[in-house]
Amino acid sequence: MSTTPFHADVESGEEAFRRNHLAPLDRVIAVARGLQPDLIRLLAATTAQRDRLEDSVPYLTDQNRWLIEMYREAVERLSAAGFKVTIENECRDCIFSNPREILGFFEALDCGDAVNLTWDVQNLWQMGTFPSLDVYQQLKPLIAYFHLKGGQSEKGSKTLRWKSSLEDASWPVRAITEQVMTDGVSPVICLNGSHGAAKDGYDYRNMLERDLAFVRKEFAEFVRGSPSSPETRLRLSMTHPGLRPPLPRGDFA
Repeated sequence: MSTTPFHADVESGEEAFRRNHLAPLDRVIAVARGLQPDLIRLLAATTAQRDRLEDSVPYLTDQNRWLIEMYREAVERLSAAGFKVTIENECRDCIFSNPREILGFFEALDCGDAVNLTWDVQNLWQMGTFPSLDVYQQLKPLIAYFHLKGGQSEKGSKTLRWKSSLEDASWPVRAITEQVMTDGVSPVICLNGSHGAAKDGYDYRNMLERDLAFVRKEFAEFVRGSPSSPETRLRLSMTHPGLRPPLPRGDFA
């Protein structure tokens, strides 16, 4: 269940966060009791100081400790209501720009299994961390939900420049996604449309269908209904700009 609490600049202050992001949790809990989601998503906060911060964790723990305490209060309230919580990294001015900051934040939060990480691969890439198996291994103990997108960089660069299909992505989609599936850290994988600028001459037609076809082909052994074990069978959740009802038929939920 996607929600937007905490997606604001830290610098807006404790009072504004309590009013605009903590107070709405009563409504979140009421809706969740009807929907019974496996996870309730909170968003990682942003900071107007992002360009000046080498590491956001000391900025939070030393100068804005109230934010971590407010996240903890939110997790505890949602947990007491019977729900697990996930925090997703965002793509602009996010307090999460690399694994060190994410691990440091969760350590300071100290909520154990009540909260986990939604790793949006491309969002973290946009924040400056190129997707790699090493990044995955660092974040693996926290991950419970995986967001899959394409994206291309220019030759000789690792900076995200253009939107693309999964098949044409510059990051190691196959290697990382296969490891996520093999490890079973994300029982549902969310397929998103790519961020980035439009690349001259690139074919953007039927991106959703192409991404689905790529996943079906590359990860056939994990598709639900295949002979593989239940622990590794793939389910996809699709939030894609090209997605319109009815949903495509197939082996995906």
